[in-house]
Amino acid sequence: MKNNLKSIGISLWIVRIFAVLLAALTVGAYPVLRWYLQTFDWDKSDAKLIMLTIGMYCALPFAWLTLYALHKILTNLRAKKIFDENNVKMLGFASLSCFAVSAIGLVIILIYLPKFALSFAIVTVASFFVGLLVRVVQNVFKAAIDIKEENDLTV
Repeated sequence: MKNNLKSIGISLWIVRIFAVLLAALTVGAYPVLRWYLQTFDWDKSDAKLIMLTIGMYCALPFAWLTLYALHKILTNLRAKKIFDENNVKMLGFASLSCFAVSAIGLVIILIYLPKFALSFAIVTVASFFVGLLVRVVQNVFKAAIDIKEENDLTV
């Protein structure tokens, strides 16, 4: 049990570190993307930079929502609230956020298909897959809560 609490504590710190990095990205997405394109990408077009920046800023609220949900779930786990409706709700927010990022990527792919679809296709498919995994975990948690409530009524 002590290792489990330690793992939860480490995970909370990782979520907090990601929140600091996400705050920096929120403030500096445009310069970071411009540097990335100038350094690693052969296509340095302004259209690509603008589209990447728009996509990034559209996805940022969902990243914040996902970090919030992870922090709430980990805080609940630390408090030994495992099969809790709040955890199910937070897992739902996280999966919907992943699906929203997929939708943003799909829109960008459809608008700029010939220019840089591959990079967005990878992000789109990955975020959709993660959203699907989180949705499955959410359904497992919901089923476990139902079983737990049924067992609590059985004497």
